[in-house]
Amino acid sequence: MKKLIALASIAALAACAEAEAPAVEEAAEEVAAPAPVAAGTYEVTYADGSVGTMVSEDDGTFSMTIGETTGTGTYVDQDGKVCFDADGDDEGATCWTNSPAGEDGSFTSVSDDGDTVSVAPVAEEADAEG
Repeated sequence: MKKLIALASIAALAACAEAEAPAVEEAAEEVAAPAPVAAGTYEVTYADGSVGTMVSEDDGTFSMTIGETTGTGTYVDQDGKVCFDADGDDEGATCWTNSPAGEDGSFTSVSDDGDTVSVAPVAEEADAEG
């Protein structure tokens, strides 16, 4: 279940990063922003080599699959982190901090518990009809 929460947390990060940041009046030194991800499908690779798929939606919900295990839940942006709360999990939300995204959109995400995952967007397949 912990891996499902981890996977869910990544999806939430994806949907929350789309929101616009407030304008800042003062000039500030530019700092690399967290991965600019959006609602979509992501492949999540864990330290043990296992791989899962997470789908985040604009409405703050997510679904995930790791092997034969599936789950759903909700996510919110909180204090610069994305916090995922898996349905049926009594442990509460798990929060993640994303690194800046690479050119291909991939990034790493670290949980408040210190778990690290690699996240890569899954390209949408073109419609085969037509």
